[in-house]
Amino acid sequence: LDQTTFYSKFLAEQMVDGEDGGEEPKKKKAKTKAASKEDIQSETQRLLPMMRAELREYQLKGVKWLIALYQNGLNGILADQMGLGKTVQTLAFLGALKASGKPGPHLIVTPLAVLQNWVNEIKKFTPSLTVAKVHGSIAERERVLGDVDVASGAKDVYLTTYDTLLAEEAFFTEAFEFHVV
Repeated sequence: LDQTTFYSKFLAEQMVDGEDGGEEPKKKKAKTKAASKEDIQSETQRLLPMMRAELREYQLKGVKWLIALYQNGLNGILADQMGLGKTVQTLAFLGALKASGKPGPHLIVTPLAVLQNWVNEIKKFTPSLTVAKVHGSIAERERVLGDVDVASGAKDVYLTTYDTLLAEEAFFTEAFEFHVV
């Protein structure tokens, strides 16, 4: 637990933006409020050039946290209430990795109920990420896995369900090394 606390403090320090501290709190707060949306938009585009959406401040912090974890060889879990943007934060993170020369392949294992949503969100928010949806009947999976780009690990993102992961275990464990989401 002490190591977890240490890493949490370390990562929090990395995510803090530079502040000059020279202004009185009221003036600084007013200035920050007025520029906040513009600053977030410019920071979203600077940090996440492949992202086709403007992230909210808390989403941007979440993506920065994921990047800091990755840069320090650590793992983490985004956990909050439904509808606050964990999917888009994850896609922004994967887009940031690709933009920095680390395209994947990344394996995302989802419940069946949200599999198509992931495909739709990738197309909408990070269309530059290539995606392979590995799911369906045996014939459909054979068709998808028979694609040269899919079989060689050339896609950025591989989406599948828990059941399909088990059914196609040989592909997911022996074909190439995935970065797992």
